[in-house]
Amino acid sequence: LATALLNSVRQFEIENEFFASEDRVETFYRLMSSCNYQELKDYIDAFILEGQCPGYDVAYHLSAQLGEIIPLMQNCQIKVDNVEKCARIFYKGVTEITRSTNVLPFVETSDYGASLDITLGFVRSDWLFFDRIYFASDSTETEDFSFSNTITDVLSGGAVYEGDTIGTSAQNALMRICKDSNPIIRFKNSDSEKYIDHELTGEETEALLQLEHIRDLHDEIWDSLSEWEKEWSEYSAFITSP
Repeated sequence: LATALLNSVRQFEIENEFFASEDRVETFYRLMSSCNYQELKDYIDAFILEGQCPGYDVAYHLSAQLGEIIPLMQNCQIKVDNVEKCARIFYKGVTEITRSTNVLPFVETSDYGASLDITLGFVRSDWLFFDRIYFASDSTETEDFSFSNTITDVLSGGAVYEGDTIGTSAQNALMRICKDSNPIIRFKNSDSEKYIDHELTGEETEALLQLEHIRDLHDEIWDSLSEWEKEWSEYSAFITSP
């Protein structure tokens, strides 16, 4: 009965819902794809202030979620690719692999939402040719993962670079240790048994945690459109049913 009553009320208010307009959907899509969260919040808040938006509409929830993600972006920088229609979010100060930064996370947004990509690697004076990575901390169990396509490069000045992008399982292990004390990554060559240990810096840990949070919030906001479309489809089926 409650659902039927809500659908009955909605019949008179549907045109005033935020996603009911193609122009508003296109604006939402454009601003989310380029991570213009502040501009999108201003746009949604202006829509709410017009006074026609139903009290149950998703616009209020979107405004609150955007209000949560915007402060996180103050410590980040965005690189927009207008050709492939995507954007990458980096944490300030953690934008490339260096001698001191061995963890490079970034969030990439696209038509499919957001993903957190993490590259692990190092710059040093001699080769290791690592094929295995270990994750350890004070309280977590040590986990290790093998790598077969590590990228190597000789840099200017004779330094060498070795690195690789990690998969989901390794990402989960990394996120576990970065939330614990004394997180360490070990790069190891299985044949020579040589290795390099890297203690995660405060910046690397903060970058991982903040970018993970941004990824999750971006996806929640992005998914609001598909959830609304699903509800609209169910509503349409209800009002057209005999």
